[in-house]
Order: sequence, then structure tokens, then C-alpha cells
Amino acid sequence: MRTLFVIDPIDTFNLQGDSSWMLMVETARRGWPQAWCLVTDLRVRNGKAVTQARNLEVDVNAWSYRYDAEQEEPLDAFDVVWMRKDPPFNMDYIFATYILDLALKTTLILNDPRSIKASNEKMVALQWPEFCPPTLVTNRIPEIVAFAEAHDRIVLKPWDGNGGRGVLVTDRDDRNLRSMAECSPARAARIASCSAICLRCAKATNASSSWTASPWAGFTGCPLKATTGATCTSARRCTPASSPPGILISAPPSAPASRPRASCLSAST
Repeated sequence: MRTLFVIDPIDTFNLQGDSSWMLMVETARRGWPQAWCLVTDLRVRNGKAVTQARNLEVDVNAWSYRYDAEQEEPLDAFDVVWMRKDPPFNMDYIFATYILDLALKTTLILNDPRSIKASNEKMVALQWPEFCPPTLVTNRIPEIVAFAEAHDRIVLKPWDGNGGRGVLVTDRDDRNLRSMAECSPARAARIASCSAICLRCAKATNASSSWTASPWAGFTGCPLKATTGATCTSARRCTPASSPPGILISAPPSAPASRPRASCLSAST
């Protein structure tokens, strides 16, 4: 099962927390040969997708790696290609998915480049609003301020960012709230998506869910309680031993259980 990872330069990885690195470790643990390349290495020659691949060896015990010099290879020389390039989701990224489209008949591309183009990772969840906290998508600063006033504490987060970059926490009493909305990396001709969620409350649901392997199995958020401030009557708390990357699972100790919490995503137009 020969595997190619389309990534940012591997030497920039934080090996303690990068999910692409963990995929590489698991690939090595299974004994599958692997290689990596950059988005800028992808190109097309006579209708065939090719890249400059660097064969990669991962030492799962020493938590280290080494790789060979690059060499041109067609994408159909690989069984699996992982598209793991970090944001921004710009035209370079989009054209990379067009190149990956050409290899779909011979190679498993993860995620499918057609789905990458159609489903923004931060917006796709809004197709199921019943499973989302109350959410506002806007490019108007007054609406962000009003959202903070309605939900008390919010997180201002770049829509096209990753890894926690540019994330700011503020609340309705913060004198710098408007300035943060105007000057943060999440602003500057941006669309902002603001979401409110009660982090201390979770409603027990079907425990036989297909998510049983997840620490969040059997739970959904309670956005209505987050909106109304109603007392939580759930039988269990949303405090699993661990959480998926990027998921905040507890409110600050001083916050009352019924206080609504919010997150705010910002996006480049």
C-alpha cells in the first residue's frame, strides 16, 4: 500500500501534535512505503498527474524521520494520496485539487478532491444546524459585537486558518471587543461565522451510535440551552477523558454551568 502525502514542508511539522505526522507514523507502523511532496510539486504532463516525490522513512520508536532526494513520479504509482496541505484555501490549493482529479481513476485520493472543493471544512457542518450551536455568518462588525453581547463570551477565529493561529477570546464587557473584531487576523475583508455553545452541558442521546469509539459517543451539544440559558437537566456532563483536536471540552472554572459560550469563525472573502 504505497502512500503519498501532499503536505507543507515536513521539516516545519510539530511532531507532538500534527495530525499528518500521526498518519505517517501509523503508515510506517503498518509497514507501508510512503513518500511526501508539496502542492507546488504537483503538475500535469500530457494529461497525466505527476509530482516530485521524496521517499520517507519514519522511525516510530525514535519519533523521527528521514527522506530521500526528490524524484519525478506519476500519481498512479501510489495506491493512496493524502491531501493534507494546511490552509489558506486559495487558488493554488484549488488548482492542486484539479490535478488530483486526474488521478481518481487509478488512485484513492483522501479526501476526494471534488469534495474538498464543494465542502469547506468550517461551513459544511452548517448543513446540519440541528447539531450545531446558534451560528451567525457575516462580514459586519456590529453584528459580531451584538453576537458577543447576546452570548457573553466568544472566540474570534479565522475561517481560513488552522492550528489555533489568530484565535482570540473576548466577551461583551471587553472594552477592546470592537477593536479586536476590526484588527484581528480574522477581520480585514472577512466573513465571520459566530457560534454559541454551552460547553458544560451535553444531552445524553443514543448510546448505540456509530460513534461508540469516540470519547464524544452518545452526546450532542445543547444549543437551545446555550441560547436561552436554561438549566441543564442532562444526566451526564460533556467531560470526556480526551477530545478530538480543536474541540474545547470545558469552560473556565469560574463560569457557571448554564452560561452560554460562543465561538466565532472568520473567513476570507
